[in-house]
Amino acid sequence: MGDITAGDPLRRVGLDEEKLSGSLAPGCVHVWCVTGEDMDDPAVLRRGASDLTAPEVARAARFAKPEDRHRFIIGRWMLRHLLAAYSLAVPRKITFAINQHGRPELAGLNRLRIHFNLSHTDGLVACAFTSGTEIGIDVERMRPSRFDMEVACNYFSVAACRDIIDASEGLQTERFFEYWVLMEACAKARGTGLVRPAVGYFVFENAGRSRIRFMPSQANDPTAWNFWLVEPAVEYRMAVAMAGEPSGPPIVRRLRPDGSYNTISRTVASSGTSRWT
Repeated sequence: MGDITAGDPLRRVGLDEEKLSGSLAPGCVHVWCVTGEDMDDPAVLRRGASDLTAPEVARAARFAKPEDRHRFIIGRWMLRHLLAAYSLAVPRKITFAINQHGRPELAGLNRLRIHFNLSHTDGLVACAFTSGTEIGIDVERMRPSRFDMEVACNYFSVAACRDIIDASEGLQTERFFEYWVLMEACAKARGTGLVRPAVGYFVFENAGRSRIRFMPSQANDPTAWNFWLVEPAVEYRMAVAMAGEPSGPPIVRRLRPDGSYNTISRTVASSGTSRWT
């Protein structure tokens, strides 16, 4: 695991609820990550488990693998504490409902109109938050053993598949996962899950591959979409999809077990606003 402490100095005072509560204005995107050795930190696991409801405790206990159980506990800990910080609520009083697509949403009155999405992979859990619009996030660890060209051909555009094939052998896995997380983040923001045919396709533009272009597959949604591709840690790719006009790129932070955090500044690529036409 590479160092991911680039960016702002690590805060030592824990989550600043007063500051966070006014920071999630419309158009803002905040992403929080727990990664590395913190995934197995006994302190965060104890803290997380103490905030779980009885059904959540039962669900956590059903995971046979410790790493799966840890990801679930940490994800719920992050959601409860961050949502509480944004809304100045009590973490244990945050309640969730599962929507028709199987993902958690805030239950009851959501006066701040906070939207969020959660993703996890081997060694990393990430949560994305915004206000008043849909958001999706996906993160993957780029394992060569999980590079599958058949999957690419089923879900990616012809241009994307050619991009992967034309890449050097050492970059093909990276290319595959970059397209994969973009597709997943888009699908999660739209609430559809991956479907065939896909709701749209992605290509990278310019020599530096820093520009993402989204090509919708059908004219049935006037929504303006924005996408970002981020490297939250070495060997990882993360994509964020947001409906509407952003006020700026996502603010990506690493959250530590004691509540301190630092900013990660590794945006790999971004898009301009893309509309269905």
